[in-house]
Amino acid sequence: GEKRFAGPVLGYVTPWNARGYEVAERYAAKFTHLAPVWFQLKAVQATGDLHVAGQHEVNQPWLAGLRAGPRPPKVVPRVLFELGYKDTLQILMDKDRGKASRTVLYELMKTHGLDGLVLEVWTQWAALEDILEMDEEGEGTITDKEELRRMMLNYLAKLAKGLHKMNPPRELILAVPPAIPTADGKQVFEPE
Repeated sequence: GEKRFAGPVLGYVTPWNARGYEVAERYAAKFTHLAPVWFQLKAVQATGDLHVAGQHEVNQPWLAGLRAGPRPPKVVPRVLFELGYKDTLQILMDKDRGKASRTVLYELMKTHGLDGLVLEVWTQWAALEDILEMDEEGEGTITDKEELRRMMLNYLAKLAKGLHKMNPPRELILAVPPAIPTADGKQVFEPE
């Protein structure tokens, strides 16, 4: 079938639904982007090193079939940040740790020939606002929610810039959660 909507159309494909691959390939022309649900950014418990889990789920024959079509959609897998709050705060606060996390994601794009990624981080990161007080050592903490939001946006801007500089340039798509006001009346994701 032909695509009828003029704007971008993102579809998710889950590895536990084998028929999803078939449907996505059959109707590929209706999508501008497909997001296989394959990856999770995690920290190795013993070392703290960051890695992307789920790479065994990459379906190369499906990718090849999809790209062989007349108007193949961009493949932009969803990546979840499955990190504890300390690891997440380190990525946002520590320049080297943030850079290391972005490098892992850039390498993922190169390794699998992907067109970008979809991040679903807003809900997890918003939960950080409830635990900002202090860590056990009383170090490296933030108490200002606006500062946390600034760091989140800064991280995402650096990630997007790095993806755009890749050859070929990659895309960053942010999945925006539903508009649910927080206790202070603000949205997790504000229009600005």
